[in-house]
Amino acid sequence: MSFNDILKCLFGHSAPIIVLYGKPDSGKTDFGLLIAQKLLELKLISKFASNILVYDDDRNTKEIREEYTKVVSAEALKKWLEYDRHIRKLWILDECGEHIDSRNPLSKLNKEIRYLGFRVRKYRSKIVFIIQRRKDLESTFRSEELVCAVFKKLSRKTAIVKSDLLIRKFGEDIVLLNNIPKTDIAFDTYDIAPFELEEDIDVSTGKSPCCLVAKLYVESGNFSIIGKQMNLAPMQIKRLMQQHLKHTLKGS
Repeated sequence: MSFNDILKCLFGHSAPIIVLYGKPDSGKTDFGLLIAQKLLELKLISKFASNILVYDDDRNTKEIREEYTKVVSAEALKKWLEYDRHIRKLWILDECGEHIDSRNPLSKLNKEIRYLGFRVRKYRSKIVFIIQRRKDLESTFRSEELVCAVFKKLSRKTAIVKSDLLIRKFGEDIVLLNNIPKTDIAFDTYDIAPFELEEDIDVSTGKSPCCLVAKLYVESGNFSIIGKQMNLAPMQIKRLMQQHLKHTLKGS
């Protein structure tokens, strides 16, 4: 069976959630974007979004730039899911141990993501959660009733996928994937992958929050003004400025 056959089996099912986990430097983010890339090629999705910094320039094809939206808040995610809800979409949440931590199940962000997790099927969409340790994932997203497949990244080139859906199609529920290629989607591997509860940013523009902060700083040169316009704390502005400098200098 091929990787494409596995993706067709898993993403052709109505269960909405995939979990991808593994040790640091095992290529989880790259693999998550490879899944998005292949799903686009197979026409299983038409759009995808994530908190991953995917470059909005010639490092990516025009198609990828048009099909991708960076979403870094639950508020923005709901808007993205609601827009063109007849279109099949994929949302990838990277570094999700920081955002839906099992040790803080009652946080507002945890509750909001749980709500979206239950609702995402209604939007004809799927979720890929990327985390280092599966046990750190909020308990709702370890449920077999919601999670249709689990990928464990063993190294940059190998992974195991486990799903009951594979039994029906291939007669076994665990498959070893070898010689996994790198994704063609260019992204910043050092990005902090933020995700918060609310955001005063119009994601329909397709602009990264860090780029919007940098633009406003050029125009006003004043963190207080930026904070009022975007409803951000000074430390959030500083972090986004640092993020903007990282990906700008990397591309120079």
